[in-house]
Order: sequence, then structure tokens, then C-alpha cells
Amino acid sequence: LFDPSEVAGHPQPTGPADGADEGRDRPVSAAETRPVKAGRESRQLPSDRDPGGTAPASLRDRLAAAALDLLALLLALGLLVGVSSAMGVDVRLSDLPFYLPTWIAFGFFYQVLPLLFWGRTPGMKWAGIESRDDDGEPLTLQQAALRWLVGLVTWLLLGLPGLLALTGRSLTDRVSGSRTLAST
Repeated sequence: LFDPSEVAGHPQPTGPADGADEGRDRPVSAAETRPVKAGRESRQLPSDRDPGGTAPASLRDRLAAAALDLLALLLALGLLVGVSSAMGVDVRLSDLPFYLPTWIAFGFFYQVLPLLFWGRTPGMKWAGIESRDDDGEPLTLQQAALRWLVGLVTWLLLGLPGLLALTGRSLTDRVSGSRTLAST
């Protein structure tokens, strides 16, 4: 389709222009080879960079994103309780566990759908970070759901598994096969 001279970084052919086999016995340099994607299990990435060369998200940015997302979820819980109260329901502290399934379902959709479609939650967008799979591709539904589930477990364990983010990959990254990166 394209003349090799038009494609940046493409090696120029050597040898006769008629396409004869002369020069095929010469060694091929690393610059002339293209990586072949053979599957997730056979491809190892450096621990400090993703395929596009973007650095992992800092712990500060991750915490800022988590705090904003938690604030949004708490506001949703407040709205749920407020609407119930406005409808004449006498809401007591002992009734809050009954609101939990609705709140958890909201949290699932609040986090999974944005991760699936845009690679970031609203808090992640604000903090300037995004999630991609290990190959730099958008997350699958399974990966986004695993990130949400492991994030929920992290909150239940008072954030202690979040300390793994100091290594460049959090527990949610490791379990879901994804990476949290600084946005470009």
C-alpha cells in the first residue's frame, strides 16, 4: 500500500530493486524486526512502563481518584436516604443495611461502566490517570468488574492492599491483569 520510504521507521530495502533473493542470507537487525503479539502469557512488559511508554500512576494520584470516587458514592447514599425520607420513610441508622444492596449496585455501575467505555472513573479522570490491560488495550468487562470487586475488598480491609501500589501495580491491577497509568 505504501512505499517504504513513506513509512517512518521502516527499514529501506537493500539489494537489487527487482526483488531478487540477493541479501536474504544476511542477518536481520533488531531495527528491521517487528514484535509479534503471540498472546498475553508470552508477552512480558517492563514493570515500570506500559507498552506506550507511559509511567504508572503515582500513589498520590490513585488516592485522589479513590477519594473523589468515594465522595461520589457517599453522596449517592445520602441521596438514596434523602429520597426515602422525602417519600415518608422513617430512616434510622439501623435501617442503613437495607440500603446497602442498592448502594453497592450503584457503585458497580458507577465504576465498571466508565472503566469499560473510557478506561477511567470520574475520579480517575479528575486525577489524570487511566486503566488499560497489560497490552495497553481497553479493559474488558471481566477486567473492569474484577477491578471493582478487588477495590471493594481493598476498602473493606481499610485500604491496606492499596499499599501494593507503591510497587507500581496495585492489587486491583494485579488481579485484573491491568495497569493504572498516568494519562497522556
